[in-house]
Amino acid sequence: MSVTQPTRWSEYYTPPLSAMGAIVLPYRFFVVKSAQQLGKPIPRIPILEGIVGGFRAAPTLGFTVGLQMVAQGVVEKWIRRGEGQPSFFEMFSSSALVGLISAPPLAAFNGLTMGRTIAQSIRGLSVRQTGAIVTRETSFLFALRINTPLGERMKLYFGENRTVEIVSAFMSGAIGSMIGHPADTALTLWQRGIAITSTGQLMRGGPAKAAAVGLFSIGYKLIGDVLK
Repeated sequence: MSVTQPTRWSEYYTPPLSAMGAIVLPYRFFVVKSAQQLGKPIPRIPILEGIVGGFRAAPTLGFTVGLQMVAQGVVEKWIRRGEGQPSFFEMFSSSALVGLISAPPLAAFNGLTMGRTIAQSIRGLSVRQTGAIVTRETSFLFALRINTPLGERMKLYFGENRTVEIVSAFMSGAIGSMIGHPADTALTLWQRGIAITSTGQLMRGGPAKAAAVGLFSIGYKLIGDVLK
């Protein structure tokens, strides 16, 4: 089946714009999770302040996630070297490779949730921080990548409606978040120069991040559907 020019261009502008819009509302939950990971009290973030913070972070995350999703499609095609749907291994391996490529801007975004500047986060990026990002992003990108297949599977059982699409989007994001959360906590602690002393420490802020990524996934899908 041939691909029309409008569809091909949408593959490039839809991911970054969708990510920029999707981060605005759940951004405050990312700030909460970073505080909990550092062992601090849950900050009280007024709704307006959280939205302003989301707008400030939108260009960085929009560029990063947009680059990731476009790059993942390219990498999957390169790995597959053929037509048809990508396999589990192809989606997983492409997610890991894209996570490695996007480590610097992702370190910058995580630093923003802790009040660090982009320059500070990038200058302090180490090998182990990069490893934590790759581990986290493999689960995150894989979750975004399986959003559509999961939605299609759920439609077989619950019917085709908007509620099913929204629930599947939230589930894929939240599940991917929880899987990669220990790596995300390790990144946050290492960026602050804090040692990891227990495995339980790695799950701090897990529910807040799951809610943040789940809401982000919903926004990403809904905005993407409109732009397409």
